[in-house]
Amino acid sequence: MFPVSRIDGGNDSLLDLIFPRLPVRSLTRFKSVSKQWCALISNAQFGRRHTVENPSSRIPSGLYLYRPVCYRDNTVHSISVDELGRKIPSFSDPVELPDNAPIKLRLPEKNIMRMVQSCNGLSLFRFNAVYAHNFHCVRNLVTNQLKLVPVPKLNAENYGYVANCCLAFEPLVSPHFKVICVQVVICPSRRRLVSKFLKFSSETGQWVDTSVSVVGTGLEFARGEYCNGAVYLIRVNRLSCYRFDIDAAKLTQIALPPQARGSHFRHFGESCGHLYLAGVRDNTAKILNVYELDLVNMKWKIKHWVHIDRLISSFPQVIVNGGNQMCHSTQSMLGVFRGERDEDSALIANVLGTVVSYNFKRKKVEVLLSELQWKDDIRSISAGPPFVPAYPLIASLHPL
Repeated sequence: MFPVSRIDGGNDSLLDLIFPRLPVRSLTRFKSVSKQWCALISNAQFGRRHTVENPSSRIPSGLYLYRPVCYRDNTVHSISVDELGRKIPSFSDPVELPDNAPIKLRLPEKNIMRMVQSCNGLSLFRFNAVYAHNFHCVRNLVTNQLKLVPVPKLNAENYGYVANCCLAFEPLVSPHFKVICVQVVICPSRRRLVSKFLKFSSETGQWVDTSVSVVGTGLEFARGEYCNGAVYLIRVNRLSCYRFDIDAAKLTQIALPPQARGSHFRHFGESCGHLYLAGVRDNTAKILNVYELDLVNMKWKIKHWVHIDRLISSFPQVIVNGGNQMCHSTQSMLGVFRGERDEDSALIANVLGTVVSYNFKRKKVEVLLSELQWKDDIRSISAGPPFVPAYPLIASLHPL
């Protein structure tokens, strides 16, 4: 290995070759080596280049867990989900808003910010404070950069609410991020409900109405996930899935597998450019099917299956309290994570407050978080798990 003094002596071309291949965690530490290294790593152009050239930077490295809103404790817990056990950055440090921000407050104060989406190294937060309810922000948790995103306004003759906001960030295409907002608009004059899709771009700083809408009942979307240039949404009734093409502003419907519809739906999420859906046949099923969307044919196909008994075999208290009932709650399935290799893919689940990883290939259960057990809150499985929802983290140096 070269001494730091030799590498730091002005050979910028050598640093340019080495640094883009290093993980984010190492680069954040190297910023304290010298002013030259700090300047190079902090450069916006380098941040974009590193995100593009380093494939490992787009693999989930961590998971943020929130307790349900009904609990008084709003603590955010972070855990590592990769084999290297990389340190997960925290967002508990104070952040100053820009001087030109439309609101004046210091972040994060208690219960001020809550993550609602994570995408390719950026995270979308909303402000919980009453006086700041009209704003979201996009934040890079590694560099601690932040930009405000105002919620679009409704026309005076209509009224409604924001049903879902999704973050779309394509580091291989553009340095800018986009936010897709779904509004449920109530039109009194026409006596109907309309879900409208709007697009915000950091390049223009403006919201654009895409003129795409869905008319009818059951218009709320339970969750939206960005994947390869489109946002995929599942309705609250869990009977249909929609694909919204961001650039073409086109909305199409995708049929869900029969075993993943309605009450049989357990999880919906994206990982490393792949979209996953989990479901069971019925409430007595012993097998949890994990589907992957074929992005060419737009059809769901079974990718993995989980023997529920194997997943919970290490937790006798679960069997005593009702066996596989823990897999019959959407709150128990925290995510499907895809590794660098297909055999590294795993299901992240919550078993009575213990967060575990279940490797699809090796059929192995690994405990990720076991110290947080709330006996007063969890008297039975029906009381619900303490963690919901969960958001994956992909560490990135990409600037905002």
